[in-house]
Amino acid sequence: MRVFVIWIFLRLFSLRNGAAGQGQSTPAICSSSCSCDEDGGADCSGKGLTTVPTGLSAFTYYLDISMNNITELPAFVFKNFPYLEELRLAGNDLSFIHPDALSGLHQLKVLMLQNNQLKTVPSTAIKNLYSLQSLRLDANHITTVPEDSFEGLQQLRHLWLDDNSLTEVPVGPMRHQANLQALTLALNRITHIPNNAFANLSSLVVLHLHNNRIKEIGESCFTGLENLETLDLNFNNLMTFPEAIQALPKLKELGFHSNDIAAIPEGAFHKNPLLRTM
Repeated sequence: MRVFVIWIFLRLFSLRNGAAGQGQSTPAICSSSCSCDEDGGADCSGKGLTTVPTGLSAFTYYLDISMNNITELPAFVFKNFPYLEELRLAGNDLSFIHPDALSGLHQLKVLMLQNNQLKTVPSTAIKNLYSLQSLRLDANHITTVPEDSFEGLQQLRHLWLDDNSLTEVPVGPMRHQANLQALTLALNRITHIPNNAFANLSSLVVLHLHNNRIKEIGESCFTGLENLETLDLNFNNLMTFPEAIQALPKLKELGFHSNDIAAIPEGAFHKNPLLRTM
C-alpha cells in the first residue's frame, strides 16, 4: 500500500511538471541583428545592415529593415517569408530592386520604400503583390511612372508618390486603381492637371497636390471623383479659381491658399454643399 501511495505521488508530480513545461513559451527564431517577438514581428532597423538579414522565422509577418545601408534587393531575397504582411525598407540607399526581389509575397499588405534612391517605380517587382493595400514611394528621386506600374495591385488603398521629381500626373498608370482611397502627389514638379486625370479613381477620398508648380487645371480634371472629400492645392501657381471642383459633390476640405488667385467667382462652391474647411 505504501509503495502504491508513493507511486501516485511521483506520478502527480511528474504530470504537474510536464504541464508546467508545456506552458513555457519557446523563444522566437531570430537573427542576431534583430529583435523578434513571439507573434512573428522582427525589428532590424538602424543596425547598419547592407543585406537582408537571415535566420528569421518563416512565420515572420512583420519585418522592419529600415534605416540601414541596403543599396539593392536581389532576386528572391524574401522567398522564405510566405506569411509576410508588412515590409519596411525606408531610409536605406536602395537604388535597385530586382524584378523577382519580392516574388512570393502574396500576403503582403504594406510596403514602405520611402526615403531611398529610386528613380522609377519598380513596376515589375511589385506587379504580383496582389494583396498590397498601402505603398509608400515618397521621398525618392522618381521621374517616371511606367504605364504598368500598378497594374496588378487591385487591392491598393493608399499610394504615396510625394516628394519626388514628377512633372506630370501619372494618368495612364492610375487607370486600374478603382479601389484607391488616398493619393498624394505633393512636393513634385507638376505644372498642369489634364482633363480626366483621375477619371477611374471612383473610390478616392483624399487627394494631395500641394507644393507643386501647377498653373493650369483642366475644366474636367476632377471628373469621376464623386467620393472625394479632401483636396489640397496649396502652394502652387494657380492664377484663376479652380472651377473644376464643381465635379466634387462630397468635398468637405479644400485648400488653395498660397497661389496667385486674384478673385473667387460668385457661387464658386454651390455644387459643394458639404464643404466646411478652406
